[in-house]
Amino acid sequence: MQSTREFDPRRLASLIIDDSAQTYDWRDAALYALGTGAGGDPLDRATLGLVSGPELHVLPSFATVLGYKTFWAAHPAAGIDVARVLHGEQSLRVTRPLPTSGRVIRRTDITDIIDRGIDKGAFVRVRETIVDSLSGDVLAEMASTVICRGEGGRGGTATVDALPPLDPLPERAPDILVAIPGNLQQALLYRLSGDLNPLHSDPEVALKAGFERPVLHGLASFGMACRVLIEQRCGGDPTSFRAMHARFSRPLFPGEDTELAIWRDSGGEARFRLNAVGRGVTVLDQGRLELAEGED
Repeated sequence: MQSTREFDPRRLASLIIDDSAQTYDWRDAALYALGTGAGGDPLDRATLGLVSGPELHVLPSFATVLGYKTFWAAHPAAGIDVARVLHGEQSLRVTRPLPTSGRVIRRTDITDIIDRGIDKGAFVRVRETIVDSLSGDVLAEMASTVICRGEGGRGGTATVDALPPLDPLPERAPDILVAIPGNLQQALLYRLSGDLNPLHSDPEVALKAGFERPVLHGLASFGMACRVLIEQRCGGDPTSFRAMHARFSRPLFPGEDTELAIWRDSGGEARFRLNAVGRGVTVLDQGRLELAEGED
């Protein structure tokens, strides 16, 4: 397809993104878990269960990288300046625990394009599905909001009302605070799960994008939160997990210490926020965890 850099919401809305497939095994699941910080303590049996195979617990957020080949926004017909794209929100829902090995198909569809105006850019809403290629069963469903800076003022297919409402976090002190030590190699580990964007590994690319050094993948911080939430709210058992959602607030740099604040909620839910301790900024905000029915 002919390449173009003109952002056209109508053309983007009709863009067909090819399915991608992946055959994986426990090593891929363990490598992903390492990229989220698992295994940092060689005596912590809870996290060792995520990285020591071949029989291991698979992090539900592993679904976010399954079948990932290239960023859909880089499609030549999308007309998006990928260098100015930001990850706005991410949600994940699993139908059952992810198997330690298998073959999956990743399906990607653009659902909404929201024009925020010339100065605010455009929001693109995307739905992705992970399907077991043998049974055809849906393993996980994801939705994300991508912020395309500089692409506003050209119209869209929906209004801002299409964005899911987010309840504010409780005003009281969190019930649980978990310190997460940083790892300078984390982005280099995480990129081995498929996202090879040089923004996360090349200092010159990061500098041109306005960052003093490479930044950690947003979905790596999402996976970090998922891992700690399972430890704290699921007793280390990923089968208790059903869904999570978070808004990306600020970039996180590899090596930064973080702290996950968790508020217990009724009905098998929890709310959370991930903060970069040294800078005193929020990285993930308005987070929500949903447990399996009957779990609390």
